[in-house]
Amino acid sequence: MKTISRTLFLIGALAAAGACKNKTEEAQKAQETANKKTVEANEAQREADEKAAVAAREKQDKLVVDHRDAEDKLRKDLESSDRKIADLRRKLTDAKGDARKNADAAANEVELRHQKVDQNLAKLRGAAANAWDATKLELEADMAALNEAIENFEKTL
Repeated sequence: MKTISRTLFLIGALAAAGACKNKTEEAQKAQETANKKTVEANEAQREADEKAAVAAREKQDKLVVDHRDAEDKLRKDLESSDRKIADLRRKLTDAKGDARKNADAAANEVELRHQKVDQNLAKLRGAAANAWDATKLELEADMAALNEAIENFEKTL
């Protein structure tokens, strides 16, 4: 009877050991599958992050080019205004009497407007991206005021 008990015990122990071995293998396979999925998910996230970073860099590069082009246009407009102002100042030397007095006042107004444009142009060059558009609008308004002052100056001569 002891032999039968021992045999049954050994069979049970072997069966339990086999079942544990199967469970361990299943757990390892499940862990390996989970690890693979984690690696795949991490890779997909890395690729998405890279694409987002590339898109952000491209957007920033385009913004820099757009800002540079806008600044160049504003500078060219200011240079054109400067040439016109220089021409009007040469004509100012020929003015006499009340015309001279009015022309001097108009020239002073042009100078004040020009200083404001210069200040805002410098401000635009150093403006952060979020403040750039507002600064550009302010500069464009100042340029319009400068051009109006130049027209008034020209009318006084």
